[in-house]
Amino acid sequence: MKHLIFPAIVILSIIFVVLTVLYGFGAFSSKPEPLTEMERQQLLDRYQVDEMYVITVSVAQKHTILDMDKKVKDQMNKATVALPVMREYYEAAKIGESLEDSFRIGSLLVDGTIGSWDIKIIDKQVITRD
Repeated sequence: MKHLIFPAIVILSIIFVVLTVLYGFGAFSSKPEPLTEMERQQLLDRYQVDEMYVITVSVAQKHTILDMDKKVKDQMNKATVALPVMREYYEAAKIGESLEDSFRIGSLLVDGTIGSWDIKIIDKQVITRD
């Protein structure tokens, strides 16, 4: 049994280092991708307009603990969503603006971790018919 402990520690250490390096270089970050032409036209057709204001929002969980597994999981589960908005809101919104960062009581009660939502505006687009 003792002869299995050392290889297991080495393997876990290597995995930890690789994940730490990947996380540090942003391998798990999601950058906003512009809407495709088909997605743009579908939005305009759905709402029957010739011009639309769209913000792209990043939705993620954020844990303030040293557990690398949770941090990597948070990064991998990050989602981006394109939302049509009114012109006034579009003009007032700023890229990088936090829309929500509230404390998540469920994380504390169930997992014993301190977590919060991290919802930010990461892109803005005006869509028009060609």
